[in-house]
Amino acid sequence: MFSRYLALLLIKIMVLVAAAHPTGHSGLFRTPAPQEMILDRLEGAWELESWDDGGTVSTIPEVSGRWFFAEGELAVILHDRRNKEEKKSVVGWGHSVISEGKFEYRYTEQTTINGTDEGSTLTEGPAWDGLRPYNVYVKGDGIIMESESGKQAWEVYPERMIYTDFEWMGSGEKSYAQRKWVRIPKPNAKRNSALTEVTVVVTMEVMAGVTPDELASFTKAYADFVKTTEPDTLGWSYHRSGKKVVLIERYKNEDGNIITAQNISPGGKRYELLQEKLGMLKVTEVDVYGGFTDKLKSFNAKAAEELDFGFPFNYYPAISGYSRNEN
Repeated sequence: MFSRYLALLLIKIMVLVAAAHPTGHSGLFRTPAPQEMILDRLEGAWELESWDDGGTVSTIPEVSGRWFFAEGELAVILHDRRNKEEKKSVVGWGHSVISEGKFEYRYTEQTTINGTDEGSTLTEGPAWDGLRPYNVYVKGDGIIMESESGKQAWEVYPERMIYTDFEWMGSGEKSYAQRKWVRIPKPNAKRNSALTEVTVVVTMEVMAGVTPDELASFTKAYADFVKTTEPDTLGWSYHRSGKKVVLIERYKNEDGNIITAQNISPGGKRYELLQEKLGMLKVTEVDVYGGFTDKLKSFNAKAAEELDFGFPFNYYPAISGYSRNEN
């Protein structure tokens, strides 16, 4: 009987704790994060990976952004292109105050632009008055930061960051937003190129009536065009066996591959050349290998939709290896 009473008591305590902490992180039995740890986790440049408004998760190019933190100073750039009739961009910068278990910040300067290419409105001024205070706790190799109001929360780890806001002023009204960020490596940081390079293998068939000379001339012209317009493309080579042609594309990183996706899309530098290519070669499959993320997948999916590709894309993320091409 006593054990049943104790179990019911524990359940009531858990319910009360959950109600007191709507962000889902109990304040009990947690270690306040040291000042040095807070600074270390936030320090650097971050790239927006995805934006969840509670119903739809959007990625680049519909949304994009950067967040910067250096020695207590911070800045943000956000672009929201999900609604083509009402695009939004936010640029702001400010400062923070950090101590053990505490983080406070505000954007002292902020500009918001709403509209389209034809017309827009500009609003200036901080999103809130004064410093917004957070309690900061250790969580594994990261930190959890919860606003005292319980309406905002950060989870910051060595390579990723999640910001959740229940009062995001997205369309002039307070609403839910969750943005996921990934850390941008420092330019002088030594990285394993085998885990950051991207290799794309495109399998094709030669169309009827295309002569070997025509194919050789066209593929050389195409490769030369890529070489002069895409500096982060490390290699571009065609290989043939019978009617089968394999194109191997090598990129410094996924951003180099994204430039290709942009260039072959309508209005891109290679769009017309691609149409000529599709008249000579029928693509049957595309395999992507290396250090890519969902950002590249989203770009490829968007390009495939715009260009009405009917062939599959297969993805094989890198797990280990080396490359003599050091970044």
